[in-house]
Amino acid sequence: HVEEWTVTTQGELVDGFPRHYIRINPTDPNAPDPHPDPNTTMIQLANGGGLHPARNVVGGDFLHLVRFGIRDANDPVIRDSIEVIDRVLKYDLPQGPGWRRYNHDGYGQKDDGGAFDGTGVGRCWPILTGERGHYELAAGRDPKPFITAMQNFANQGGMITEQLWDGPDLPDAHMKRGFPTGAAMPLCWSHAEYISLVRSRHDGICLGCVEPAYQRYVLHPAHYHCCPGNGRLVNRWRDACESFGRNSRKQIEPLVRRLSNRRLAGRFSVYLYILLETRSALGRP
Repeated sequence: HVEEWTVTTQGELVDGFPRHYIRINPTDPNAPDPHPDPNTTMIQLANGGGLHPARNVVGGDFLHLVRFGIRDANDPVIRDSIEVIDRVLKYDLPQGPGWRRYNHDGYGQKDDGGAFDGTGVGRCWPILTGERGHYELAAGRDPKPFITAMQNFANQGGMITEQLWDGPDLPDAHMKRGFPTGAAMPLCWSHAEYISLVRSRHDGICLGCVEPAYQRYVLHPAHYHCCPGNGRLVNRWRDACESFGRNSRKQIEPLVRRLSNRRLAGRFSVYLYILLETRSALGRP
C-alpha cells in the first residue's frame, strides 16, 4: 500500500510532475480511514504552518525507501519525487547543497533572524544532505560531495548543527548563509548521519540497507501482481481448468510443471494456488 497511501497523481508544486510522494497522508485517529486518498486529504501543519492539501506538502522522507532496500533508486516515482523536492526544498549553499525538511515548515529561525518562538521558518538541515548522499550511493554514484558538504557545514570545533541559515546574510542578526542558525549544536543526529554516510561509502552499500527487503522488493519483487507475466500464467491456468474439465490430468500437468519451474516471486502463494486448483480440477477434495 506504500504508493496507494503516499503517492499523489495530482500534485501542483512543479509543472509536469503531478505524480510524487507526499510527506504525510493524514487520517483521523478516532475514525481512521484505511484508504485515505493522497489526492484529496488536507493536513494541518504544526508551528504555524497552516492548512494545506496533503498532495502539495513534500519532504525527502521517501528516500529511505531506497536506503532501506524497499524501492529501486531508479523507480520512476522515486525519480519524479526527487525532481519535485529539488525544485521546492533544495538550496545551493556556499558549502554545498542543502534541503529543508518540507515546505511550509514553521520550525526554525524567522526571516529577520529572530529565534523560533513557536513559529518561524524551517531551514536547511545538514542531516538531509547526508540522507541524499545515501540515495546517491544506492543509485551507483559517489556520495563524496555530500560528505564534503557536511564537513563544510561544521563549525571550527567540528560540531554539526541542526539547521543552517539559507537566506541572505543578516550581519546585525549574526546570520550568514550556509552557517549554523541558533538551533541545537551539536546535533548528535547530524553527526550520526555523517558517520553512517562515511561508513556506507567505504563499504559501497548503504549501512541501513535491509538485505532481505532489497532481495524481495528490488531484485525479486515479491508479489506476483507486480509481474504481468506471472499474472498471465495464472489466468492461463484458470482457463485450462475450465476448458479441460476435472479429469484431464494429462493436459493439466504440463501447465502445472511450467508454473512450478518458473522463478516466480511470491512463490509460496503461487504454489499454494496451484495445489488447490489442481486438486479441485482432478476431482479431489
